[in-house]
Amino acid sequence: MNSKKNLLSVFLAILLFSLVVFFGCTSQNTLPPSTSSSSNMVHVSLVVLDDANLVIFSSSSGFDAGTNAFEAMKILLKGDLNFTKYDFGVMVNSIAKKSPSSSQYWALYMDGNYASMGIDSYQINSPMEIKWRLESISSFGS
Repeated sequence: MNSKKNLLSVFLAILLFSLVVFFGCTSQNTLPPSTSSSSNMVHVSLVVLDDANLVIFSSSSGFDAGTNAFEAMKILLKGDLNFTKYDFGVMVNSIAKKSPSSSQYWALYMDGNYASMGIDSYQINSPMEIKWRLESISSFGS
């Protein structure tokens, strides 16, 4: 009878050990699912040109679809941006430590086209190129 108890004890010990090893070694994902997947990321490039059309700044990155273009631009410039907020929108004063002269302004181009509204009015929903170029005020609208 004593040997049956020993055998049963050994069997239970092996069974318990096996259960602990099997269930204790399986990993479970307890982290919440990510709120943004790579399929929701949109590529944005930013190019800043001086009045001679020379690149003074260039950067690109992926952003969540729906991100405001102005917010993306601030991130890409890492704070190297001076602007003034008005009721009608944002006025860019300097980019990458470059300010326009009294006869120049920062012209905004979105995907190669002269912008029809301010940078803070655009949402990133597809790949986008943001380009700023110093231009002469006398050429405005031409």
